Amino acid sequence: MGVNNFNSIAPIYDFLARIVFGDSLDQITKQHLRSIGTSDRVLILGGGTGKLKAEIPQCHSNDYLDNSSQMIESARIRSVKNNLQFIHGDILEFEFDRSYDVIVCPFFLDCFNEGNLQKVIKKCKDVIKEDGKLIVIDFSSDHADRLLIKLMHSYFRMFTRLESQRLKNINEYVLREGFQVQEEKFLHRNMLFSRLYCRI
Repeated sequence: MGVNNFNSIAPIYDFLARIVFGDSLDQITKQHLRSIGTSDRVLILGGGTGKLKAEIPQCHSNDYLDNSSQMIESARIRSVKNNLQFIHGDILEFEFDRSYDVIVCPFFLDCFNEGNLQKVIKKCKDVIKEDGKLIVIDFSSDHADRLLIKLMHSYFRMFTRLESQRLKNINEYVLREGFQVQEEKFLHRNMLFSRLYCRI
């Protein structure tokens, strides 16, 4: 099994999330998905078990890329939209043949180390359209409960070979690649954030 592979915890992922965060993960995920238009082409990176798909409007097309075959299978069972294409692959190795109006990263960017995080964000910029949007939903390094984050990272490193060793300020990396924050929301004692970026 490669790094950042969530196959082993896919069956219990949603259960674990609800125990720790209640419905806060669902609430923060919804914040900026409403900005997606019905004519948009959307790329979902690391979409997990597919719960967020219900919050995305019926779009022109949705591509769902995940490194975990078990997560994809869970999302496929949940899927009720005919325009969703599932792609099993590693973002760092996958070659895209299209561009996107919106890219959604739900609790995805925190998996990578510093070097690969920058590569992933750059890859997002390369395939996003000039006036495209980037939606990042993740844990806030500024306000997070340090003990809880440490425990979470230890658990995920054990069962998923999580590449990241610590929680980083993801916003700094995204801004560095030429994106600008349009709007941001925080929840769960400011531990969770959703940011809507535009490409500049």
